[in-house]
Amino acid sequence: GSNSLTSDISQCLKVSIPEAERLKIIHGDVNIKAIDPNETIEITTLEEGRKTVNKLLLCQIIEARMSELFQHINKNMSLDLGPDFTMVIGGGGSLLRGLGAFLNNRYLLKVREGLPEDIKHIIESSAYATAVGLVLFGVKTKAIHFNKTSGNQLKSKVTNWVRNFF
Repeated sequence: GSNSLTSDISQCLKVSIPEAERLKIIHGDVNIKAIDPNETIEITTLEEGRKTVNKLLLCQIIEARMSELFQHINKNMSLDLGPDFTMVIGGGGSLLRGLGAFLNNRYLLKVREGLPEDIKHIIESSAYATAVGLVLFGVKTKAIHFNKTSGNQLKSKVTNWVRNFF
């Protein structure tokens, strides 16, 4: 999901992927109504080096991609799910500033970050919730074979690898 945002930022602002990721994380906001139209940010472009751009431009790029993404979701699965429904968002994109307000304003959805109680002891950020959830689902449905012994063997292999590497 949010890798496409990074790619869009990179293309539109003519910056490297790492610079686009930095801009997304530090300055990105999906809720463009909350952005001061006079606020500027420093970016490092591939062609011109350091330059100043309007922060609103960055946020418009992000908002456009998120609008497209949720239009696609709404086309394939109605987001008109009633007042009691809460959308759970996970992955790195769930940490994007203003995403909850954007979804609430655009689709009248209640939103919460996707970090279920039963995995909070495993991970501390919803950036990894999707991956962990998929693995747990795979184990639960037996699509992934896992037993206590194989888990201990894996832990032992990782521990030995870390010891040998460092």
